[in-house]
Amino acid sequence: MAMRHVVIVGGGITGLSAALEVQSLARQHHLPVRCTLIEKEARLGGKILTIRQDGFLVEAGPDSFLAIKPWATDLCHRLGLGDQLIAQEKQPVYILHRGRLHPLPEEFLMGIVGDLRSLAQSSLFSLLEKARMLFEPFIPLRLDEQDTSVGALIRRRLGQAALDRLAGPLIAGIYAGNPEELSVLAAAPYLVELMRSGPGLLLGALRMQARRKGTRSSPSFLTLAGGLQDLVDRLRASLHDVDIQIGVAARSLKRRSLGYTVELTDGTALDADAVLLTIPAFAAAELLSSLAPHVAEILWTIPYASTATISLAYRREEIQHPLSGSGFLVSREERGAVTACTWVSSKWPGRVPSGAVLLRAYVGEFGREEALNQDDERIVAIVEETLAPLLSIKGRPLFSWITRWHRAMPQYTPGHLSRVARVEEELTHFPGLHIAGAAYRGVGIPDCIHQGQLAAQKVVQELWPNVNIQLPRQADKNGEIFRHKLLQN
Repeated sequence: MAMRHVVIVGGGITGLSAALEVQSLARQHHLPVRCTLIEKEARLGGKILTIRQDGFLVEAGPDSFLAIKPWATDLCHRLGLGDQLIAQEKQPVYILHRGRLHPLPEEFLMGIVGDLRSLAQSSLFSLLEKARMLFEPFIPLRLDEQDTSVGALIRRRLGQAALDRLAGPLIAGIYAGNPEELSVLAAAPYLVELMRSGPGLLLGALRMQARRKGTRSSPSFLTLAGGLQDLVDRLRASLHDVDIQIGVAARSLKRRSLGYTVELTDGTALDADAVLLTIPAFAAAELLSSLAPHVAEILWTIPYASTATISLAYRREEIQHPLSGSGFLVSREERGAVTACTWVSSKWPGRVPSGAVLLRAYVGEFGREEALNQDDERIVAIVEETLAPLLSIKGRPLFSWITRWHRAMPQYTPGHLSRVARVEEELTHFPGLHIAGAAYRGVGIPDCIHQGQLAAQKVVQELWPNVNIQLPRQADKNGEIFRHKLLQN
């Protein structure tokens, strides 16, 4: 068999996972393949970035991943990191509303209350607002609710208060997005499943919680004891057969008689039999603007939000709040710059030296990015001004770390999955050319890993059609298996 060359553009978790999959399939099936991974930044990992300083372990990007989606957990075990996985213990979460921290109702399921007693006892809602939520089973289901916005769906079925203080803060925490602009099918497919199983959101949540009672609860989130950077580092160390080029970007992509030519910013060119783009949608659109203008046109329509994470370290005696929980989300009715705050030293073990506390605040979301125009010093001051009265903080931080993520979070607006399907259909006219990553079918670490693996399997299957590769069925790609597990868990 002739040697084939696969070029992967993008060295985030999607690209790294794809490279590992190409390497593994080549070894398993004795395939003659070269694999080159291109990353424009000076480091690998994309938004996964762990900072270690003076005994503090700071996650500048994501701090964990969803346990119910198996792909990240499986990859950790595959790389020999299984014994480093730690689970988040069940802890209270709070909502900042009208200047006070209110406990989130217990048995809270993906933005929907799953226990009537906890709803009745909640200080987050008035009696009238609670009654409005309880009225939801009497509201007829509508077909047009399938891919409306999350905001429109929650408002119609549960009322504005449920949107502003439950579903809205949660969705903003995941997507850095405005629920009025996020697709139900793409960003919150579990809501569709709850409505079907209810019927309606409230009955669906109550029935799901009833099924879970008496069963052993599994952790919702997992991370690595040494930080998520360990996953990136272990991936890189495992790519023995992959040529990794960092600090260089793809400048253009051209078709040739058999395959493609990737021109790089350092003046070199790579001839490839297959190309996998795991870069943001807008970057992929630039590369495809001449080669596949119809694809580029669709990719340009995927908007992105910019955010920043601000981590602050304190002496424990300078914070009077007990910090007995994992942190708080911010009600949509609060209009400050901070959208959430994680009490890192309470949420995860081994993140701080003895006698210290680590807090991590989030600033910026889609349509609310004004604060990001401030310099670092002013953003840190804004966060301090927000946290000090809430947590009774008396001193200044020992350290502060701020990481800006420009155009980092794709927004799944209504119709997103249809647009992605159109892109994938258009790309069938370009054999060996594929896209994957957070912009398409899931923004979380497990989703990105899975997309990278699937894309790599398709590339290898196209290059060697006679090789028997068990590709997951279409429903797996669209999240049906995950939703089934969620309903049955």
